Amino acid sequence: MSSSLKKIVYLAPHLSTGGMPQFVLKRIQAMLRLNEFEIHLIEYTQYSTKYVVQRDQLVSILGDRFHSLGYLHSMNQAERTKNLKETLKQINPDIVHIDEAPESFDSFNKMSANTQKWLYSQKWKTVETNHNIWFEAKNKRLDPDQYQFCTPFHLETFETRLSDKHVIQYPIEDIVKAKELAKSDAMDALGFDPSKTHVLNVGLWTSGKNQSEGIEIARMAATKAPNLQFHFVGNQAENFQDYWKPLMDNLPPNVKVWGERSDVSQFMIAADAFMFNSNWECSPLALREAHSYGLKTFSRQLDQYKDMFPFIIPFSEDLSANASTLIKELTELDIKGENPPTGDFARFTQQLNDAYHATLNKSTSERSHHVEVDFDVQWISGPRLHVKQLDGAIWRAEYWDDTDLVWSTAEMKEEHWYQPSRKWWTDWRIKIYRDGQLYTEILPDLIGQDLTVEFGSSSLGDTLSFMGQMTMIRERHSIDRVFVKCHKPWLFDWDKYAEHKIYLLAWDQPSTYHSQSVGVYYTQDKPWNQHEHKYDWRQVPLGKIAADRLDLKYLETRPFMAPEFIEAKTKSKRAHICIATQSTAQAKYWNHPTGWQDVIDWCNKNNIDVHHASKEGTKLKGIKQLPEALESVAASINTAKVFIGISSGLSWFAWALGAEVIMISGFTDEYVEFEEKCTRIINKQKCHGCWGWDVFDKGDWNWCPSWKGTHRQFECSKEITPLAVIGTLESVLDAL
Repeated sequence: MSSSLKKIVYLAPHLSTGGMPQFVLKRIQAMLRLNEFEIHLIEYTQYSTKYVVQRDQLVSILGDRFHSLGYLHSMNQAERTKNLKETLKQINPDIVHIDEAPESFDSFNKMSANTQKWLYSQKWKTVETNHNIWFEAKNKRLDPDQYQFCTPFHLETFETRLSDKHVIQYPIEDIVKAKELAKSDAMDALGFDPSKTHVLNVGLWTSGKNQSEGIEIARMAATKAPNLQFHFVGNQAENFQDYWKPLMDNLPPNVKVWGERSDVSQFMIAADAFMFNSNWECSPLALREAHSYGLKTFSRQLDQYKDMFPFIIPFSEDLSANASTLIKELTELDIKGENPPTGDFARFTQQLNDAYHATLNKSTSERSHHVEVDFDVQWISGPRLHVKQLDGAIWRAEYWDDTDLVWSTAEMKEEHWYQPSRKWWTDWRIKIYRDGQLYTEILPDLIGQDLTVEFGSSSLGDTLSFMGQMTMIRERHSIDRVFVKCHKPWLFDWDKYAEHKIYLLAWDQPSTYHSQSVGVYYTQDKPWNQHEHKYDWRQVPLGKIAADRLDLKYLETRPFMAPEFIEAKTKSKRAHICIATQSTAQAKYWNHPTGWQDVIDWCNKNNIDVHHASKEGTKLKGIKQLPEALESVAASINTAKVFIGISSGLSWFAWALGAEVIMISGFTDEYVEFEEKCTRIINKQKCHGCWGWDVFDKGDWNWCPSWKGTHRQFECSKEITPLAVIGTLESVLDAL
């Protein structure tokens, strides 16, 4: 191929079955016949290795000028963007023709706003074709140099856009004579009964394609017109199985389902009629192909393909009427369809060639694409909207949660930031209005991005419980990498978290561009701040506070602890238990005056050593005081029969190491801490659970919201007897 030829790169979001890949194939076949351009194709994402009929043909005809940026989920957005830029720079095209608006690429294919801006701002000319009817022109941020519409319908819906507009419809080719010559062989190859009239349906199995109606029409015809045989050809993709699987359980005898086929042309040749039940198509290629083969065609007459009306026998929304129409046409009237036009492929080819030359001949100064308004969204515990550029209109924004308006701005100004007060994770929709009219919607997400989760608490229990939730973030929000910034990163196994693309940061290290804080945020006069917490943090497990902040499904999950803690062991000749008696407020203590000593004495009498883990030390007798280092505490916990603690960080530490825990607490209710391998001792006959219904005052050591200064102060734990604890200890030891 001559190096002097101009280069066209076609950029498709995917090539996995359907009208768009077929249109791309036909367009490239036409352009290769001209030999006026060097043709390349970039597949932005490969969806499937199974549904690849058109893809395989494109690979075959293009060879090394077919470029795939990577398989689904095999790389993040940043890697895919890098590959796209490198591929385009290497090819150095004159035209980049994008199939589907980049703003409408689905979640698997999502192209960042920055990448879109780069794509439309290079020296090459840009052409764009939309193959759907749901993407609205008002949502275009960047206009190409030229629109090539596949249906006249888009001329109306995109009339306000400034770019040049061409309508180039998929060709209807005259294959009637070839069909007549090959029909007998095609029927034999497919096993079609020559005594029957064969009705064909082709399309991806989705609710929009509406095969369910076609099956019901077949069911009605089974008794009224037994000579009719129905054939359904098309991809039954797993992501649509909720639609098509139930249909497969109750098929009438005159229906055969063929799945995806590479020989659809054989079916068109062998068939007598074509039934297309879709109720939402843009410009269905299957209809145009059916007409190419001279098939009698049944379909709804939707506005977006009005040019096909002369060739369509119309269906309505009345199922029974549609069945009657089809049966009458195929049993009482002439089966022969309308003759297709001649020379339509030549028309298609010439229109393409003219359109490309028109955009190449357009000077740079005439290029119409521009940024009408420029926004950037940074996630800082919610989407922070940066308004970079505005025109002279009045602009404002609304933040929506599903169907509810949460917050709205006043008139926005350039180089200002706007963010709602809500800090817990929400699937936000930002509606932006220009002069009172909806201009666009932004769905802020972090697909393919990095996120730093910042732990707002330095306490041991909070850190451990929060960390257990971190492995769920990437899958839930399709994030590339998660960085966890906390005060005690040394607690955890960095290598094991790195396997999950989770990385630990010290508190003084910088966060990534996007961040989300996690913690307990309250004031004494406003314990449940609904901007900070979706639910009252006092009424949920500690780990769920983090899960709710990040919109995760809460599961009690231990973190991956550092190897030096997991592997630490204490060599001891006698069995031992480990206890922790100290905490950060008197309300958390076991306040029975002789409780701990009585338990220690019982253990010593029964040849059980007692290790004391609290770094503050104690006056208790008959114990071994452990060194302050957590490695020493971990060594004791790992080899202890039982850990006995209170509502404090060391109890969480024991849980994280997988120890059997007995927890003595009336300050909190059972739901607050962990449940697995935990036996709780609580006296519910006395006042208890104040953590859940009052506001804990960290500055008041003797905080007791109901009975401070009375004989009942701290009765929640004071009335837990040594006998109750010893009895529980005996039961746990017996069960081990």
